[in-house]
Amino acid sequence: MNDTTTPLTPESPQPNLGMAAPPPTHRKTSGLAIGSFICGLGGLVLSLLTGLAAIIMGHVALGKIGRSGEELGGKGLAITGMILGYLSIPLTVVIVILVGMVSGGFNETGREIETNSKLQRINSALTMYRHRAGNYPSESQGVMALGEKPTTAPEPRSW
Repeated sequence: MNDTTTPLTPESPQPNLGMAAPPPTHRKTSGLAIGSFICGLGGLVLSLLTGLAAIIMGHVALGKIGRSGEELGGKGLAITGMILGYLSIPLTVVIVILVGMVSGGFNETGREIETNSKLQRINSALTMYRHRAGNYPSESQGVMALGEKPTTAPEPRSW
């Protein structure tokens, strides 16, 4: 049999002279992005302090990654660290509230606020009495003079 076709021979690849090299396949990961991720994880356990660090480092890392072009990687780590950091804020608030409720600390604070409010109302009532009566009630009249017209001296000018 007579073969008239030419056999195909593979050509050797030619170097790409004068053209830019292909981008590197491995980028350096931003240390701030890694730090943001680690602090974000810590924020879920250790509270607000590491959560805030995760948020700050994540934002700084994203800025540096964006400005670096293709040199720095770790955008996903930075975003994840920021999200975990932001989640640590309400988690810390809930933990503080629960600890306060369990320890009874908020009951004392509530009583203190209530007492201050009552003292302010008494002070306001005494000031109004002085403006109407021209003087404060005497010790013998006491606080009862704020609710009922005193019958002992000094009697108020107007009631």
